[in-house]
Formats: sequence, structure tokens, C-alpha cells
Amino acid sequence: MRDYQEVIRRLLDYGRRNVIPDYPRLFKEDGAEEPGDHERSLHGQILRRSVKLPERTFQPFDHALSPKSYGVGMWLNQNLSVQVIDCWRALKTITELAVSKGMPNGHPPVVAERQAFLSSVDWRDSNGDKIVRLRFEIKQRTNGMHTQMSRIWPPANAGTTKSPG
Repeated sequence: MRDYQEVIRRLLDYGRRNVIPDYPRLFKEDGAEEPGDHERSLHGQILRRSVKLPERTFQPFDHALSPKSYGVGMWLNQNLSVQVIDCWRALKTITELAVSKGMPNGHPPVVAERQAFLSSVDWRDSNGDKIVRLRFEIKQRTNGMHTQMSRIWPPANAGTTKSPG
């Protein structure tokens, strides 16, 4: 509870000191007629110029989109995140080992080793059930460079699971 009180105290303090530029003025400040209307100066109170804020251009998300996106993210995190990261690491190790031996990334034995590893991964959800198809579509690589939305799982080849970095 003290942490929340400290956060609120700091936010109020930052707002009063104009550290937060769009801080809402809810309370009268030290004798000002309206909240935030006046500033103190050597010559007494003066009317503060209002700062015109830029027009907001955001559009709110569709109400159905946010829970759906959140649900997809949660499912991916709970069921596939660790497995996919482990898969990327293993595929990267296979590639780095081949490169250290002087073989290019696309050399047939390297591709075959990556494909064999990918085929050996036992993709399971958090309940231990085998994942044979996703509940939703995700963007996956097909034919190397092309991407499409698909529910297909497990990945067909190493290019499908290419890490973003």
C-alpha cells in the first residue's frame, strides 16, 4: 500500500511542478481563481498563457481486437514461447557449427540437419497435449521470403521459424 501512496504522491508532485506537461489541474492551487489559471511572479499573479496541445490523431482499437490480441499473446507465451526460443537456439547452433566448418548456410547437409532437428521437436501445449494446429492465424514464412497468415503447426521448415533478430 505504501508503494501506491508513494507513486501517487510523486505523480501529484511532478504535475504541480509541470514535469508532466499534460497533468490535469483538478484542484485550486494557492489562491488561484481557477485550477492552473494563474502563475505567481514578482509583480503578483499573472494570467498564464494556455499552451495549445497538438490535435490527437490516434483512433481507439476496436473493442473486440484488444481482448483477442491479448488472448493470442498469452497463449503464445504460455504454450510456445520457450519451445520456439529453444528451437531458434538449436537451429542457430547447427548453422554456426556448419559455418565454422566452412559450409555455407544453404549447403544440403546443413539444411538436412536443420530439417531433421525441426522434425524431431515434440511441440506440446502447457497441458501436455500435442500441438497439431494453432487456434488462430499467425504470419509465417512460406517459400523462403513470402509470408502468409496460417494456422499450420508445427513449422514445415527452418525458414518458417526464422527468428526476428
